[in-house]
Amino acid sequence: TEIYTRSIVGSVRCVQETDPRESMQRVINVMQGKAQGKKIELKFVCSYNLPPALELDSSRLNQIVLNILSNAFKFTQQGQIVLEASWTTGKKSENLEIPQRLSLSELGNMDSIHEDITLYN
Repeated sequence: TEIYTRSIVGSVRCVQETDPRESMQRVINVMQGKAQGKKIELKFVCSYNLPPALELDSSRLNQIVLNILSNAFKFTQQGQIVLEASWTTGKKSENLEIPQRLSLSELGNMDSIHEDITLYN
C-alpha cells in the first residue's frame, strides 16, 4: 500500500529560508542510532537539482522526514532504508502553473512511503 499525503507549505506561518538538505540530514543523523540498534543501513539520497535554500517551514519538513523514517523502521527488520529527496521545478505555461515540489520517498523493505511538499510562489 502506498501512503500518499500532500502538504501545502506556502500557507504555514513559520515559513523561512531553509537549506532542505541540511534540515533532512539532521533528522537522518538523529535516526542513525536507531538504525545501528536494528542493524539497518540508513541512507539519504538527494537529487542534484535541489536548491540550497527554499522558503518552507523547516519544522514541518523535519516532522515529515521523521514520520517517514519512523514508519520505515516499524516495518523494516533488516537491510536498508533509503530516504530519497527529489526536486521538481515550477513551470508556467499559458493557462497552467505547475508548482515547485519537493518529493520525499522511503525506499526500504516495505511498501513505499511518499510525501510531496508543494511550494507555491
